[in-house]
Amino acid sequence: MRLAVISDIHGNLPAVEAVLADIAARDVDAVCHLGDLVGYGPWPNEVVERIRDEGIAGVAGNYDTTVAHGHANCGCQYDDPRQRAREGDSVFVGHTHTPWTRSFRGTILVNTGSVGRPRDGDPRASYALAEAGAAAIEVVFPRVDYDVERAVAAIADAGLPTALGRILRSGGRL
Repeated sequence: MRLAVISDIHGNLPAVEAVLADIAARDVDAVCHLGDLVGYGPWPNEVVERIRDEGIAGVAGNYDTTVAHGHANCGCQYDDPRQRAREGDSVFVGHTHTPWTRSFRGTILVNTGSVGRPRDGDPRASYALAEAGAAAIEVVFPRVDYDVERAVAAIADAGLPTALGRILRSGGRL
């Protein structure tokens, strides 16, 4: 089975359009998202609509929950020490905007990187492409070019801080 996992789109419509086109050109069995569809970018409604129209299942990220419920902060803090993760053979996460894999006690941990706001110095959109074989899971992180300047211009047109555009151009490195 081949699975594409996307996260941290953050209202960046050109980035998610490019990533979905890249995924469509691959032999993928399923696509899911790990949240943070909104925040930072100028197209929150359009991104949510696109994900909905594509029928991509997923979970709400901290920014999605903040916007939906009007929380005062992004929900990044860990408030309940009784919460425990239930781990399987592989666990996919987002949030840090940096793609990586780690092995921990027999479980493969995978961070997808970010479709709409990478932080690893590469401005191209990132997602995880996982293939489960009989013995192991193999993960690669496709990088996808998109029209960064369209996103930067829309950020300025929306009256959002210009630093957000500089962050997109630099891949999160200022």
